[in-house]
Amino acid sequence: MKSKCIALLLTLSLSLGLAGTALAAGVEDLFPAIREYPGYSDVADGTWYADAAQVCYETGLLSGTAVDTFSPESTMTVAQATTLAARIRDILNGGDGELENPAGAPWYAGAIAIGEELSRSAGRVDLLSCLSFPDEPITRAQFFGLMSLVVGEDLLTPVNAVYVLPDTDDAAILRFYQAGILTGTDSYGSFHGDNTLRRADAAVMTSRIIRPALRNRSFIPTPLPLVCQAAGVLPGEAFFQGDRTVTAQEYLTLAQTLIEELEAACAEAGMEFNWYNTYGEETFLNYVKDEAISRLGVTSAQGTDAYRNLDLQVFYSRLLDLTEAGTVYGLYVGTEGDFTVYPTEAITLDPAEESAQVVRALLAEMSALTGWNLDTADITVGRSGVTVAFADTSALYVGPPDPQVEAFHVYGAEELAFTLLDGVKRTLQCAFSPVDPEGLDVWFCAADGSALTLDNLGVTLPVEEPYSHALLENLLAGA
Repeated sequence: MKSKCIALLLTLSLSLGLAGTALAAGVEDLFPAIREYPGYSDVADGTWYADAAQVCYETGLLSGTAVDTFSPESTMTVAQATTLAARIRDILNGGDGELENPAGAPWYAGAIAIGEELSRSAGRVDLLSCLSFPDEPITRAQFFGLMSLVVGEDLLTPVNAVYVLPDTDDAAILRFYQAGILTGTDSYGSFHGDNTLRRADAAVMTSRIIRPALRNRSFIPTPLPLVCQAAGVLPGEAFFQGDRTVTAQEYLTLAQTLIEELEAACAEAGMEFNWYNTYGEETFLNYVKDEAISRLGVTSAQGTDAYRNLDLQVFYSRLLDLTEAGTVYGLYVGTEGDFTVYPTEAITLDPAEESAQVVRALLAEMSALTGWNLDTADITVGRSGVTVAFADTSALYVGPPDPQVEAFHVYGAEELAFTLLDGVKRTLQCAFSPVDPEGLDVWFCAADGSALTLDNLGVTLPVEEPYSHALLENLLAGA
């Protein structure tokens, strides 16, 4: 399932190429301001949704609930959301966003009919069901389900490397995250698809669809520990509540340790691990449960529903699958502030123990994607950052391939230098420091460790200063 989603995302990304950002940016021209924003009495200047409410009003996509009120905290209804989606679809197809409505029918009847037709064509029975109740609150999953039927991939250029979320693996939802339209409800990017959607949130998401400049281009979810991915829980979720709270991550990490100890003991004894082997008088399964509780100083009676719903056997099976599957990283291609992101194949290397190999794997994937030679002579990864020594055969010295890969065509040595160096830097920052990418410095040098000189541009990158787009700009300005 995961590999199929990644393959689909890569195919879509490749079809967009470096032109994808331009395609997305062009959507703004399709949604011009057609009326003057009068302001809402319940939308104060400077609030996080104020600009979005204004954009939605000016473009005619979403009006207030009364002449001077927007009701930002009110729940979006199915009728309102479907009308919004239908208007977007109409404009993208050359219309003016004015929907036809049968005489005497409810104001939303025409939009609901469009929603039903689209849902039926896409086989979305879940959406057809919700459209039968237009006055009910719409959920986040239903809202973006509708949006996925009207917003094409050419408007969803991936700018963020989001491939794993705590509570959904829906490829359509992931595309909205990758495009910088969705950022989730917490640092892990949780979608919470069953939650209802406020009008303020709907306005923000809509404004990001039609105004690419408003999209979040720097969202990277906090990596979810594998044990929590396997259990389908967040790290801080309470598993036991008594004199102290035991979190999911604390319990699951201990359970993993106990299981691995039993596996090691079985291997040493020349026997296969089986949950119903015995340790003393207990089965392995019961031993892990009881020993974990004992070491944590809690009782089973203090377990929460999240703990009671955990199936240890299923959890560990999923954990093994995830461990073997490896990690999908993002390859950032473009220049600072304007990247398109492409998923790598799953990489099974441990970034903590095999950091240099991870860098080489990422550069090899980027080279295969773009056609640029990214040969290296040496790679150093330490606390201070990452240093990449480019070989004399790299594209920085010999230029792009001839012919170039069409989707990654660059015009001249300067564009190649910026695109290659900016992209490699951002890729490594997000791979090794996803929580704080800017906190990781990246240096580039020549094969022998000396300063990297780009003769075709007449500049030399100083070895004592980490690379930045501004550094190269300043060097070129003085060349």
